[in-house]
Amino acid sequence: RGYGFISALKNCVARPRAGKAFLTLDASERPLPPVPVPRPLNGYLVVGASDGRALLFDVAEVKELDKGGKGVMLMTLSDGATLSLVK
Repeated sequence: RGYGFISALKNCVARPRAGKAFLTLDASERPLPPVPVPRPLNGYLVVGASDGRALLFDVAEVKELDKGGKGVMLMTLSDGATLSLVK
């Protein structure tokens, strides 16, 4: 649905064998692969949708979540469209 967030890779790892929930997804949603983000947070992020639209914005506008979750809306998607690119 167009959500994303920033987190350190170490926050995705769990010690218990049962694991840990890091992403909050609806049943129909599929995650995109993680994208490396430079520290300090500077530069731009490009988000593309399957309907041909793209959006460029400052990476500092994306919320940092240490414990994961859903994040912030990166792009509002029209019916049937999906996020297809984050760089």
